[in-house]
Amino acid sequence: MEGKIINYSDFQLSANRWKDFLTPKDKPLAQLIKMDHERIYTSVLFFALTSQELFQVVVDLSKRDRSIRNKLVDLYHALSSKDLPEYVQPLAQNIKNLFFLPVVMDLIKNISPSKTSKYMEKYMNNLVYEYKVEHQDDNENAGVLTDLGLKNPTM
Repeated sequence: MEGKIINYSDFQLSANRWKDFLTPKDKPLAQLIKMDHERIYTSVLFFALTSQELFQVVVDLSKRDRSIRNKLVDLYHALSSKDLPEYVQPLAQNIKNLFFLPVVMDLIKNISPSKTSKYMEKYMNNLVYEYKVEHQDDNENAGVLTDLGLKNPTM
């Protein structure tokens, strides 16, 4: 699984697919991110990392809602984690550089992450791992369940 590093456009496709699979279709992003369901708001946060416009919605919401700001802090710490596998770290660094600009960092500075950042770390690992499994040549690990207990969204 070490091999090829997933690029940002592949991440965008996977994050979009996971959000479609793991979140209710009838609710807007602003409502989904406020939910108290870890899997749903984590899916939405990673989906928001697929475009600057979506991420700006999250940033704007976090200016008015402390719980969303805390989720943003957890996301930042998940992307910054030294516990991410080597094949995930370059993508996480790229995403951090694209989205966590000084204006966002000013908003989240001096806020400690919660235990949810570990869940977000796992989510990122699994999203990348699933992509790699689906796209490896011999497909020997197809159908693997993730550590989150989620089935492959395409199944």
